[in-house]
Amino acid sequence: MYSLTSTAILLVALCSALPQSSPTAPAEEVKITDFHLVRGASSAHDIKSVDFAISSTPSSPEPYKLNCSATNPVLSTGPFVKCTGPDDTIPGGNVARFSFRLFGSDNNEYLLQLAHSLSETTTRYGEGEIETTCVVQHEEGGSECFNEETVLGLEEAS
Repeated sequence: MYSLTSTAILLVALCSALPQSSPTAPAEEVKITDFHLVRGASSAHDIKSVDFAISSTPSSPEPYKLNCSATNPVLSTGPFVKCTGPDDTIPGGNVARFSFRLFGSDNNEYLLQLAHSLSETTTRYGEGEIETTCVVQHEEGGSECFNEETVLGLEEAS
């Protein structure tokens, strides 16, 4: 069962990265891609980090910004103890990579909620949208398709 509060925090963090489009502005498309839930080689209990990239189409009318600093009240709540990524604006057509590093052993449920939300959510901004592509990446190498079945499997393992 997923917490509505955690999902809301996630969506606020993602939405805050995008500019508000005016009705006359051309369509802007922003994608979240290369999403990775990195966990230990032996157990789902050892989830290490969440990594993802944000890219925008070359035709984006203006750059957008995701504040990844420790002073960001959204990204510094919950188990997100370190967020790395640019604090600068990201021009259209460019890709910026972000990483949420976690410490402790009680982050699995929160991470699964975050991963589930990213894999299931498409948020529209006018004619543009945020899309997600998710995989689970193992520290020993290799990856698997990240989907509802994977989330349920990780939940059972934890």
